[in-house]
Amino acid sequence: METVLEVKGLTKIYRNKRGIQDISFEISKGDIFGFLGLILS
Repeated sequence: METVLEVKGLTKIYRNKRGIQDISFEISKGDIFGFLGLILS
C-alpha cells in the first residue's frame, strides 16, 4: 500500500527526562491509527 506517513527514530525528551525514545512507524493509505500517551507532571 501507499505510505502516507513514516516516522523513523523519533525521540522526545521533556524537562523531567520522561518521553519517548527511538520510535519508528509507518502509516499506509486507508489505515486508522492512534498514538496515545500520558504526560505526568
